[in-house]
Amino acid sequence: MSKMVWIDDNHILGEMSDTEFQNKIYEEAVRRNNDTKKYGRDGHFVVYSEVSSYKGIKYLIKICRYFQIGVPLNEIHGMNHLGKWALLESVPETQTLSNLIEALPYPIGNSEWLYRDTLHTHNDKQTLRQMVDEMHQLAKEDIDELDTLLKKMDDYTKEISDNIQKIIKIKITDVFWISLYDDQPDTDKANKEFKELFSVFERELKSLRCKWMNLGANDTAVSECIMEVLKDIVY
Repeated sequence: MSKMVWIDDNHILGEMSDTEFQNKIYEEAVRRNNDTKKYGRDGHFVVYSEVSSYKGIKYLIKICRYFQIGVPLNEIHGMNHLGKWALLESVPETQTLSNLIEALPYPIGNSEWLYRDTLHTHNDKQTLRQMVDEMHQLAKEDIDELDTLLKKMDDYTKEISDNIQKIIKIKITDVFWISLYDDQPDTDKANKEFKELFSVFERELKSLRCKWMNLGANDTAVSECIMEVLKDIVY
């Protein structure tokens, strides 16, 4: 649950004040040796942060504010109409989990799990409160995903297994084998069957390879696995 206390729709109680923000800009200018040509003149500071939790899993909401060195605060414009935005991040305790979910293959994995911001077109006219509400909602959706994650992984693995079985069980009729080894020209029926058969075989094999690659297998490993499958068909 959020503990934020809103002064208005764009300001939070406890947020870094303008004076503190200006002092941070001065400090940053000194750190950059006032060399804006080499280091640039803009950036952002976190002016407020809060750890929230949902279903016992913690996440972090940050408020970032844009700055420009050498520009008065009331003349700084950038990032959006407020110069502030909300950011969702995982906390250190959930970083390992976040990394694992990010590493899972599409469509199971989620490279943005507990990592979002409000620097998108649809956020352009939002108040800061609306941006924060959006980050809380996305955090809840990400955490709810955990309930179905293992089932999705099981379904994906089963689909790969099914692909292997389809390839192994592809059958060829006697007329094709007779035509293949006969001195007489191939029959039209055998030619048609071969084209249909090979089309199915090629499609299933490509699907299998794609799924294996998505699971993170390297190219050599995938090729070796496919060769093992082919041995059951060719020999």
